[in-house]
Amino acid sequence: KNGETSRVHFEPEEIAKFQDGHFTHNHPSGNSLSQGDLNIAVESNMASMRAVTRDKGDGKVYVYSFNRPEKGWPRNLENITVEERVSLESRIMGLVRNSQMGEKEAVGTLARGHEFWQKVQARADIGYKREELKP
Repeated sequence: KNGETSRVHFEPEEIAKFQDGHFTHNHPSGNSLSQGDLNIAVESNMASMRAVTRDKGDGKVYVYSFNRPEKGWPRNLENITVEERVSLESRIMGLVRNSQMGEKEAVGTLARGHEFWQKVQARADIGYKREELKP
């Protein structure tokens, strides 16, 4: 299904069909999975959500995935993701203010999202993984 620059719209009847499914898509931006990806995986009770992309920084191809835990998707994800987003942004902006990270690197780190999802995974099992695809 074709989408817009940073999202694809799904009708409620399409989302209902995702239950227990495995959804794979591309992220031409080079970024990890998005909050929207997690939201639709949880909302539809998907078994897994994957995005394939070439990282703009290191040029490697990665598969990022959320995999539904055996106990099901955690219920407190919204609070955790908000807290971790605020914490990560605050830490990175502190590094920029202290000249330990450049603005371009900071924007790239926040946009790519891998570090963010690692932090969320440490607090709630969302089955987050990043795997490099070897040629």
